[in-house]
Amino acid sequence: MGETSVAALGLAAAAVVVVSTGIFLTRAGRPFSTLLLNVHKLVDLAALIALGVLVSRVARSDPLSGAQWMGVGVAGALCVAALVTGGVVSANDSAPPWVVWTHRVGSWAAVLAASWCAWLVLP
Repeated sequence: MGETSVAALGLAAAAVVVVSTGIFLTRAGRPFSTLLLNVHKLVDLAALIALGVLVSRVARSDPLSGAQWMGVGVAGALCVAALVTGGVVSANDSAPPWVVWTHRVGSWAAVLAASWCAWLVLP
């Protein structure tokens, strides 16, 4: 198994951890478990950074097309938006409902976009 395949499996595992902790946090309600919230945030940030590094490595060895770069940009923007709205939700005791829904819907969109991006970019 190549380095890229191992990295892709690591990203998939990180996605499972982020989604499962997010669902658990939503169902548990406030006050959020500090440990679980930090695991959720840090694994998400690590996965975003790892995805960027992986795309960078792949792009150096084989230049990406315009559609691939657009997929990377969309996935990155959605992941960052999910990260930011999640920060607002966790920081405020009563975050506006639109922010909560944006985080929930945006998070699923980010997972789908990141999966699409990995399918486009990975050999």
